[in-house]
Order: sequence, then C-alpha cells, then structure tokens
Amino acid sequence: MALTPQHVTQLLNFDEVAYLLEGLDPEKVEECLYSAEDLARIPKWQRVMADAIQDGSLQVDKGVCVILSKSMSSAAEQTRVWPEDLASLDFYDPRRHDLVAWFRRKDVYCWLKSSGGTDEDIPEALRVMPDLPQPAEPGQGQSTEGEELRALEAFGLLVEVYVGQRGPDYHYGTRPKASRIVKDMLAAVPDDVTNMGDRKLKEHVGAAIKAWEAKKRR
Repeated sequence: MALTPQHVTQLLNFDEVAYLLEGLDPEKVEECLYSAEDLARIPKWQRVMADAIQDGSLQVDKGVCVILSKSMSSAAEQTRVWPEDLASLDFYDPRRHDLVAWFRRKDVYCWLKSSGGTDEDIPEALRVMPDLPQPAEPGQGQSTEGEELRALEAFGLLVEVYVGQRGPDYHYGTRPKASRIVKDMLAAVPDDVTNMGDRKLKEHVGAAIKAWEAKKRR
C-alpha cells in the first residue's frame, strides 16, 4: 500500500470523505483528472453523509456544519450553520449547496463499521489500525468481536423500544434519532457518572442503532 496524505491525516473534510468512499483520490479530483462518469455518484455519497450527520451516526469534528448556497442568489442563503441555525439538514441538496464539515478519520471508520461494512469494504485511506491487544489478566476472559456486536445489537433494540414509546421528535424518518436519545441520557444521569460527553454518547448510540438495523436485515 502506497501512503497518501489521506492515510496519515486524522482530519478529513466532507468532500474528501465522499471522494474516498467512491474510490477516488481527492488530489486527482482537484486536478480534474476524473471524468464526469467517475464523479457521477459523489452527490449520492454526500446525501448519505448528510443523513448520517443528522441522525448522529457520523460525528462531525466540533459538531458544526456550514452550508453554502452554490448560486449565492441571496444573502440569506449564502451561509447557514447546522445545528445552531437549522432544525435539520433535510433541505441539503448536493447540486445546490456546498457542505463544509470536518471529520476525524476514526469517526468515519466507526460510522462505516456500524453500518455493517467490513475492513475489506472500507477504502484503505478510511481504515483505522486497531490497537494492539493487551494480554489478558490470569483467569480473565477476553471479549470477542462477536460478543461486542451482540451487545451493540441488544443496546440498539433497547433504543428502538425506548423511542417507540415516545413522539416523532425521537425519530429521524423511520430511524431513532441518536441526538434526542443522548439528550435524555445526559438529563437523567450526571456527567461525572457516565464520564462521557455528548459526542461520545452519540457515537455509541449511533453504532447501536446501526448494529440493530443490520441484525434485522439479516
């Protein structure tokens, strides 16, 4: 594997991730070395990413997206900020808007894994090398990947039951809304108990939702 800047950097922007998901080199895209046919699916990846940002399964660095109108037809549409200025990203259209956001590579990797992707499915530049396993203490069993997946699936089922007893504010389309669930969690339990902030909890809840949905499709 030849190293590229995308293999090494820990921060990737919105468009770079979309290009890498399509198997394209972002630097070559900037140099206009791809055909229109090569780039045809990029808007679909961008829309999928926007949906994942909104439902909390793809974490944005600093938690903020800036949406720019490509037409710049009116001052009101030139710059909009999510989540501060917008209730949702439903209006986002890759053909009409530029979405500016940054992601940590490990967060993109976690999103793809929780969506059911394997390391073989995930482009090399978006993979994260796992930590070296630590030797187990004598008499202490090691958690397996299968056990971790079953725990995520069970958590995802619990989330589905929880939101099923609540109103539409707890759903994004047909899926549970991770951000709304985390808000309830943080309201019910002091921060010093969970020792996790909003971003980390959203990551776990989003992964659980994805795992349970994948389980139901199997």
